[in-house]
Amino acid sequence: MELVVTAKIRLLPTEAQHQQLVETMQAMKQALNFASKVAYEHHLLSSFKKLQGLVYRDLGELFGLKSQMTIGWEWKRWRRSS
Repeated sequence: MELVVTAKIRLLPTEAQHQQLVETMQAMKQALNFASKVAYEHHLLSSFKKLQGLVYRDLGELFGLKSQMTIGWEWKRWRRSS
């Protein structure tokens, strides 16, 4: 059985932090679109490990995402869609 815990928090970022959050969310959105396109083109809609091998390096280089961010969102997103 899987236990899911949800926390509702309120962020009060400075203007600079707000801009960083917006830029990070935009990068994540672009990275998701990129990974989805690669998955579709290579018929990897149900193979996370193979897709990860194809896009991992590109997600960092093209979108400036740190490794923890790319692995984290990929796995969580894939588990929900499977």
